[in-house]
Amino acid sequence: MPSKKNEFLTLFSLVNEVSGIGKKTASALEVNGFRTVMDFLKLLPKRFEDRTKVISFSELKPEDSYQGVFKASVKNSTISHFGKNKCVIYCTFVDEKGASVSARWFNQPYLHRSLVAGNWYFLFGKGFLLKGKPALDNPEIELIDEECEKAEKLVKPVRSLETTLTPVYSPMKALTDCRFSPKAIRKTVRTIINTLNWEKSFPSLSENTPFPKLRKAFTDAHFPCDLKAFASAKIALGFLDQLLFQMAVLKRREKKIAFEVAAMSSLPSTSVPLPLPLLSPRSSLLTPASSPSPLSPPSSASNNTDIASFQISELISSCNFPFELTDSQIKSTEAIISLISQNRPVSIMLQGDVGCGKTIVAFLAVVYYCTKISDSSVIAFMAPTEPLARQHFRNFGQFFPDYSVRARVLTGDTSKTERIEIQNDLLKRNVAVLFGTHALFQDKLNIPGLSFCIIDEQQRFGVEQRKALIKKAESAEEKITPHLMMISATPIPRTLTLTIFGDLDLVSIEEKPAGRKPVETMILSSREDSLLHIEKHLSGGGQVYFLCPLIEDSEKSDNSSVREVHGYLKSHFPSAEIASLSGKSSSVEKEEIISNFRNGKIGILIATTVVEVGIDNQNASLMVIENAERFGLSQLHQLRGRVGRGTRDSQCVMICRASESQDKLKILLETDDGFKISMTDLKFRGPGDICGTRQSGLNHPAMQTLESPEMILNARRRASEILNSDDISVKEWFIERMYESFGGKFSDFMEGG
Repeated sequence: MPSKKNEFLTLFSLVNEVSGIGKKTASALEVNGFRTVMDFLKLLPKRFEDRTKVISFSELKPEDSYQGVFKASVKNSTISHFGKNKCVIYCTFVDEKGASVSARWFNQPYLHRSLVAGNWYFLFGKGFLLKGKPALDNPEIELIDEECEKAEKLVKPVRSLETTLTPVYSPMKALTDCRFSPKAIRKTVRTIINTLNWEKSFPSLSENTPFPKLRKAFTDAHFPCDLKAFASAKIALGFLDQLLFQMAVLKRREKKIAFEVAAMSSLPSTSVPLPLPLLSPRSSLLTPASSPSPLSPPSSASNNTDIASFQISELISSCNFPFELTDSQIKSTEAIISLISQNRPVSIMLQGDVGCGKTIVAFLAVVYYCTKISDSSVIAFMAPTEPLARQHFRNFGQFFPDYSVRARVLTGDTSKTERIEIQNDLLKRNVAVLFGTHALFQDKLNIPGLSFCIIDEQQRFGVEQRKALIKKAESAEEKITPHLMMISATPIPRTLTLTIFGDLDLVSIEEKPAGRKPVETMILSSREDSLLHIEKHLSGGGQVYFLCPLIEDSEKSDNSSVREVHGYLKSHFPSAEIASLSGKSSSVEKEEIISNFRNGKIGILIATTVVEVGIDNQNASLMVIENAERFGLSQLHQLRGRVGRGTRDSQCVMICRASESQDKLKILLETDDGFKISMTDLKFRGPGDICGTRQSGLNHPAMQTLESPEMILNARRRASEILNSDDISVKEWFIERMYESFGGKFSDFMEGG
C-alpha cells in the first residue's frame, strides 16, 4: 500500500516528500541540484542490466572489459592494511552452479563490513588474472534482498523485473555519505513512478498535448522495455531541457528588444511579440523534427547587407591597409554597418577563426560609426590585457592616421597625469575612440557620449564586467543605451551560438587571408626534442615563442615555469637574446620586451599565455608549448596562430609527456579549422572554457545536450510556438518549468548575456 507521504506526489513535489528520503538525503540531493521529484527523475541510470540472464563464473574472462551480470554468495572475505590509510579486500564468491571466483577492492574498508558470508549479490566488473585464475577487479556489487524486491513489485509495478532491464545508477559521494546507495536510488525512482499523480502533474493527458509522451519519457528513462526505448526517452528529456532554455533565450531577446525600442523613443516599454514559425499542427513539442526549418529570431546578421546609403569600398579606400581584405571580411563589415545603422541599440557577436582578421573588421565599424553615424559619440574598445589594448591603439593609428588624433588608450598602468588628461578630453568631446582594459569601467571614469562598446576576447570578461562598461553610458546625462559588439577569440561551436549567445546577432568571418602558409604542428614527448627545432629557426633568422603554464616553480605542480625554462634555454643557446614575459611584468617591461621582440632584437621569448593575445610578430616562426595538455584545444589553436603570420615556414611544437594526454591533442595535427577544433574542445572541457566561466546560463541542464544544432534549432522553434500559444494552461506549465530549470538563477540569466 502506498505511503501516505506519497499520496499527493507530483512532479513538482519536493524530494523530502518522497517516502524513503529523509532530511539528510533531501539536503544532499538539493545541494546537487535535485530539489523536486522532476529533478530526481532526471538522475538517469549509467547502464542497464538484464538480470534475467545471469551468467556463470565459468564464463568470466581475464580481460580488461566489463563482464556480468553474475549472481553469487559470499564464501569468505579478508582485509589487509598497508601504508597510510590503504587497504585491499579479497572476497571469494560462489555462484548457483558451484563455480567460485575471487574479487578484490582497494581502499574501500567500509565494503568489508557489507560482505556477509551467505548473502547473495549481483556482481558486474572487469576481469583480470589473479594467481593464474580469472578474477574480478573492483566489481560493482549489490545485495539481493528478495523480500524487498517482492514488496516493490506489489506496489502497482511499472513492469515486472523478469521482463525488463534493471537500471544501475552511479554512486554520488554526497548521497553515499548519507547512506543513500545506487540501489536506494533505484528503489526510490520505482516508488516515485508507481505512486506519482500524473494527472496533477500536467494540465492534461490528452493525446493532442505533449504530456503523454513526456510521462512515457520519464518512465522509459528508468524502466524501459529495451535500450531503444531508453535512448528515445533520453533524447526527449534532453530536448525538454533545451526547450526550456530556448524559451528563456527568446524571453531575454524579447525583453532586450522591448528595452532597446523604449530606449530610442519616449514611448513606454511594451511586450514585443515573438515570431511564430510555421509548424504542422500535429507536430509534437517533445519530438525533434527530422528536418527543422530555419528560425527567425535571432536572424544571422551576415545576410542583412542593405547599406545602399554607403558604399563599403569608400570606407576601405580611405584606410592605410598594407593588405587586401577578404570577401568574408567585407561582407562581415557590411553586416555590422547595417546593424549599427538601425534606430535601436544592437548586440552583436563577431566570430571567426584565428587569423581571419576580426580586429580589422571591428576597426572599420569604428570608423564608419564615427564618420557616418555620430561624430560626437565615443566608442569604447576594451581588451583583456594591456599589450593587446596598446597593440589595438597602435594599429588603429597606423591603419587610420586621419582618425588617430581622436583616439586614446587607458590601462591600469596609465599615469595619474595622463588619466586626468584623458578624462578632460572626454568631457570636452575630443575623444572619439577610447581603447583600454578593465580600467575603462572604473568608477571614477566618466565617458559622456558613450554609444558603442566593443569587447575583444569576450570570453575573458564576466557578465558583470560587460554590464559595468555599458552602464558608463546609461549613467551619463544622455542616458544612452549603447550598441554592444563582442569579439570571440576563437570560433564558437554552432550549438553555443544557439544557446548561450542565442539572443545575439551573429556575424561570422568564414575565410582567412589568402597566401597565409599553414603551420606545421607536431607533438613531442620531451623538451630536449624541441631543441633542434629551436636551433633551426634561430639559425634561419626566425624568432621563437616558448610557452609555459607557470611563472615560477611550484612545489605543488610538476609543470614548467618561465623562470626555470629561461635558465634551461640560456644554457643551450648562450649567444641567443632571450627574454621572459608574464602577467607579473610591469607595463614598462612589457612594452620594451614586446617592442624588442617585434623589432627582432630578441630571439626567444619565454612567456605564459600573456602572448595568447597582444603580440603580432610576422617574423616569429616557431611556437613551443610546454605541458600542452594543460591548455584547452581552442587555446592551443589560438597560440598556434601567433606564428605563420608572415612569409616564413612556421611550426608549432606541443610538448606533452603523458601518452594518454597526447590523444586529445591529435585533432590539432589533423586540422587547422578552428570550428572543428572548438567542437572537440566543447566535448572535452565543456562550454565554460569557450564562453568564459562567468557567462550566465552555463549551469543549466541544457548545457549537457549540445551535440546537435538541429535539435537546438527545433527546440527554439518549439519554444517560439509555446510562447505564442493560445493554450494558456500548456503555456503556463512550460513557463513555470522554465523558471524552475534555472534553479533560482533565472533573473541572473535575464540580466546577463
